[in-house]
Amino acid sequence: MTSDVRVPRRKLSDTAADQLSARIQAGEYPVGTKLPAEKELAQLFGVGRSSMREAVRTLEAAGYLESTHGVGVFVRNDKPQSAGPLDLTLGGGYTMSDLFEVRIALEGTAAELAAARLTDHHRELLVTFLTAAGDPEVTHEEFVRLDARFHRQIAEASGNPLLQYMWES
Repeated sequence: MTSDVRVPRRKLSDTAADQLSARIQAGEYPVGTKLPAEKELAQLFGVGRSSMREAVRTLEAAGYLESTHGVGVFVRNDKPQSAGPLDLTLGGGYTMSDLFEVRIALEGTAAELAAARLTDHHRELLVTFLTAAGDPEVTHEEFVRLDARFHRQIAEASGNPLLQYMWES
């Protein structure tokens, strides 16, 4: 007997991210610790380097890790972020990959609408954020803050209040 019910397959990167975050939470990689090289982590978790790279990006977005170009990846936090919009979204069983795919789809539409409806005020703000983010002296934390403000401004410039709300959530 066959069934029409499909069980969604998880990406290897999501499984690796779950396993790595569990090890971080268990104290195997304490806050401040530099993680092993990508190749070593990929072997440890039994995935390819591209899947491991995506897992690390997922945990960076979740606030666990911080990557410093040319230096390495460090554990920044050993606890999940406090309950917020991201946790509520992922609480439905969705993965970070699911979230990023939807974000990519929404951002394309938001950018298209913003380009058609851009006011001088929005253009000025976007240029300000881009200029500040392009400063070679900008810290990682400040860059992330500016990036978020830039994307929020694009959603606002789209003129669609539902897109703005979705961006905020």
